[in-house]
Amino acid sequence: MVGQDNRRFAHTDGSGRISITVPKPVTKLKLRYAPDDSATLIEVAVTLELPPVSDDAGAIARLENLGYPASTSRDFAVYMFQRDFGLVPPSCTIDDPTRQKLAQVHGS
Repeated sequence: MVGQDNRRFAHTDGSGRISITVPKPVTKLKLRYAPDDSATLIEVAVTLELPPVSDDAGAIARLENLGYPASTSRDFAVYMFQRDFGLVPPSCTIDDPTRQKLAQVHGS
């Protein structure tokens, strides 16, 4: 994990994406942010080394990185992702269209 002495600060671009450079040995980090319409600080654990999106573990890890609670409520997380990204009607399963959209939105 990145220690407090290794903090990075960034702003989102027009699409809501953040780009930062992370030192090579780091495999996990915590992302903290405050949405524009909120005074509440949100913290998300992010894993940087993931299995391929073609594996369920890789798809679930990407959902988690994107803020969907796939490790605790997989069907709900998949449903919310599918709904949020226009995969309608939501199938609530990690199907090929969902994997493709995860790869597009999250990347490798």
